[in-house]
Amino acid sequence: MASPKIVEGVFAVNKPQSLSSAQVLRNLQQVFKPSKFFARWILEERQRRRAVSQGERRRRGNRRVDVKLGHGGTLDPMATGVLIIGVGRGTKSLQSFLDCTKTYHATVLFGAATDTYDTLGKVLSRAPSAHLDRQKIETALQKFRGCIMQRPPLYSALKMDGKPLYEYAREGKKAPREILERPVEAKSIEILKWLSGGNHDYKWPAEEASSEEKEVAQNVVELPQDDLAAQSILLESSLTLPATIAGLKRKRPSPDSVGEDITDETIASKRKVISPQEADSEEVSAELKDEGLQHSGSSIATEPPKAIITQTPEAAVSKSPAAVVTEPSAAVVSESPVPVVTDSAPVVNEPPAALLSMTVSSGFYVRTLCHDLGQEVGSLGIMSALTRTRQGDFELGHNVMELEDFSKGEDFWAPKLEQMLLTWQQMDSQ
Repeated sequence: MASPKIVEGVFAVNKPQSLSSAQVLRNLQQVFKPSKFFARWILEERQRRRAVSQGERRRRGNRRVDVKLGHGGTLDPMATGVLIIGVGRGTKSLQSFLDCTKTYHATVLFGAATDTYDTLGKVLSRAPSAHLDRQKIETALQKFRGCIMQRPPLYSALKMDGKPLYEYAREGKKAPREILERPVEAKSIEILKWLSGGNHDYKWPAEEASSEEKEVAQNVVELPQDDLAAQSILLESSLTLPATIAGLKRKRPSPDSVGEDITDETIASKRKVISPQEADSEEVSAELKDEGLQHSGSSIATEPPKAIITQTPEAAVSKSPAAVVTEPSAAVVSESPVPVVTDSAPVVNEPPAALLSMTVSSGFYVRTLCHDLGQEVGSLGIMSALTRTRQGDFELGHNVMELEDFSKGEDFWAPKLEQMLLTWQQMDSQ
């Protein structure tokens, strides 16, 4: 079905588990580029490029014409839920979706800590969790509501001395300075369900961190206290997403995930060759580069997959229930010292877990919340599942398309997509 006019704007898809946000864009590009629906858009883009000066064409090179796509805040590959997509001029409006509040459902599993603060990392230590119950968690959550200060995790795309933090971790090096806390807001955090040990399927990771990896992770939390004022530095925003995933395995760095915002000027000044891997920044700027991919204002330069893929092979899928998933986030750092927990500490084989619902500001790391909550209740905690249920005006079950819809043929998806884009255009013009 050929669109009678150029239809651009913003819509949302429900990202399945195990796909990176960049891969979703590549999958959509494969469907959109040969479609009748976007034929006129591509034709006019070719004409526009031919109309520019010869010098400008030489500067840009012979880039192929793809449908202009971008997303309004990356979701970690292990996460599911609302992924906002900008098409054409709609990419210019994506920044507003980074700045708005988001709602997540996240499952925190107690009794263990990992280097990535989630179940994709390596176990650093374990701690008792048999003393935990719903009331203790509810009491501890009071400290994390409202305006708080939180420290981004080491496995994030924030930069220090021009180098992403995850690269220091991957190389087994200490960050050169303290990773500063920064202000975020949790407008609400509620317990949706308490899962006592033995009554859920969430599991700690099987892989243990090496002694060197444990030392690096420990230094992120307990830094030397001499002249910290002189060491302080603001973390620079990053364009790349830190984590690479093999199935659902984090390849030492990932976003949010949820936390790095970048500007159009930054994007224009930095361009890299795409890596087939993806990452974790819970949130990156709308017109961003995902895994080295410049989404806004340029074509997607990687070869798209043969078909819309909605999940990785069965072997790569987490045992965690798929119904409970959202996006990565930040955490509040406890004022009390981090409890010393040794590998020999008595632990419960079937630890409890809690399903949380939260509405948070831009820059909030859910992974860090899970980590810090575990410490606050005298145990440890990791994020086991994450789902973004709402972002801006887009909400699961209301106005979000399923990614698998685009595998059902243009006659099926085009009318739905057109209606969504026209609705956005009407709202945007008001």
